[in-house]
Formats: sequence, structure tokens, C-alpha cells
Amino acid sequence: MPLITSVGSMGIPEAFAPLVPFTRTPLVVSVGKVEEKPVVRHGEVVIRPMCIICATLDHRVFDGLLAAHVAKSVLRYLADPE
Repeated sequence: MPLITSVGSMGIPEAFAPLVPFTRTPLVVSVGKVEEKPVVRHGEVVIRPMCIICATLDHRVFDGLLAAHVAKSVLRYLADPE
């Protein structure tokens, strides 16, 4: 069972949460603070709300290569959700 925490609610832009052995949680996802940042959209620089999502995983449970493929798919989806 993954654990998701919102460090952004405390004003923290990003954080890697540690794995705590006694929780038996192989994956911890941290969602950072939403901030206005300049990004390029259709060749123009615009200001958009952005946040950083960090993940810590236990390599005894997850294969790093497969986790990287999942992360790449998630990033592709978030970049173009339609």
C-alpha cells in the first residue's frame, strides 16, 4: 500500500520522504507546494501553476527499471492529459 503525503500544504516545495521499516510501506509519494513558474507552451513563455512530485521506493519490492518506465509514463500523461 503506497503512502501519499502533501508537504506542499506546509509550504515546502519538494521533499523525499524516508521509508520507515515498521510501516511496511514500499512506496512514499510527496506532493510539493504549488507555485507559479514560467513554462513554454506552444512556443511562448507563460506562467502556470506547477508542483514537484517526489517518490521514494523500496528496491527490495520494486525493480528500479520498471519503476522508471512507470515514472516516464506518468510524466508523459501529466504533460498532455488529453
